[in-house]
Amino acid sequence: QGIKDTIRKEPEKFIAYNNGLTITATEGDIIEESGRLFIKSLKDFQIVNGGQTTATIYFSEKDGLDISKVNVMAKINVAKESTIDELEELISNISTFSNAQSRVSKVDLRSRNPQLVQLKGLTESVVTPSGKKWFFERAKG
Repeated sequence: QGIKDTIRKEPEKFIAYNNGLTITATEGDIIEESGRLFIKSLKDFQIVNGGQTTATIYFSEKDGLDISKVNVMAKINVAKESTIDELEELISNISTFSNAQSRVSKVDLRSRNPQLVQLKGLTESVVTPSGKKWFFERAKG
């Protein structure tokens, strides 16, 4: 639901809020026009991570939402001269490692909040009545 809400309310910020796509291909053809590089074609193109993002954008447009301001970051891995087995292993590993990173809690995401930074500073400089310092942890660890 968060992905669709961003498309609806803040489509221009989609690229900043979304992790994007991870794609594999066996070959890629790049062209240059006016000093910029463009992907002309990808062979054996496969989205390895980002299926939910892709589906949500597709169905959002189908439901009548304007997706013209939605930009999506993509990491493209071109595995040239790989055997089928090597490509399958790469795809499996990308999928496994992309989805096995440590989960970040909402509390940890707020740890950079200016008020929390200020409170942390106070706990390091203000002494308790018993003469001990306060302990305040903005994020786990």
